[in-house]
Amino acid sequence: MKKHLNITLLILTSIVVHITTSCSHQPDNYLASDIRIYKNFEVWELAQCVEKDDTVCIKQIINNHTEYLKFQEPKFGFTLLEWAVYNGRVKAIRQLVELGANSNTQSHKGTSPFIRACAGYETSEYAKLMYEHGGDVNAVANFDGGQPLRTPLIAASMARLETVKFLVSKGAKVDYVYKNSEDALTAAIGANNMDIAYWLISSANAPIDRSYSKNIQGDAMDLPYRLRLKVYKLDSESYIYKMKIVEFIESKGLDYKNEPIPKHLKEQLDSAYLEVY
Repeated sequence: MKKHLNITLLILTSIVVHITTSCSHQPDNYLASDIRIYKNFEVWELAQCVEKDDTVCIKQIINNHTEYLKFQEPKFGFTLLEWAVYNGRVKAIRQLVELGANSNTQSHKGTSPFIRACAGYETSEYAKLMYEHGGDVNAVANFDGGQPLRTPLIAASMARLETVKFLVSKGAKVDYVYKNSEDALTAAIGANNMDIAYWLISSANAPIDRSYSKNIQGDAMDLPYRLRLKVYKLDSESYIYKMKIVEFIESKGLDYKNEPIPKHLKEQLDSAYLEVY
């Protein structure tokens, strides 16, 4: 009896392991970083070349199948160019763009290779490359859900000043706002990129007097309020740029100094800091 019980348990364990392993290899379980989202599709060989950053292989396949450049896998809606940007395959990015991949094709959540390239922290090279090959500096994500990469400029404002300057120089609209809540300036402040925020208002005429949507407490999310929420060490670059912003907006008539200090900050910070922050 005991022997039969052990055999039964062994069989059941094997079945569970098989089911678990099988499920883990189903396309619905793959993340956007997993090249297997392209498996079982005609672009699979090309996808493996992109993953390996193999430009020779990419070129050979695309020369015979230019239609593969347009393929979007069904889960996320990524083209292989967007996958390469998302996963940092830098050689593949350049090769795909130069072979004619569309930088503006949007995924299911409204992202595109160009918007993602503009969100890059380390370099502006690929945003510039895609612009030269048709990247739309005023593209807007065709998606109403909660994702922050609304436009190339909003994406760049959360990442890199060089890219912001480049996009503005090419005609990106600094005054675009998404649902009265998010624009390039608020994106920069939200990401603690106070140098970018300062450049946007002082050099690119970003609007500073908008009345944004209220928060859950009912507070108006205007610029002085957003700045009050930002706490930095007094010797940090972020603090220096924050106070430059304060000086600038006060010269334009906005009143930061009389903006009420949020209750939770009053409770957390000492009075000496609150006098100068």
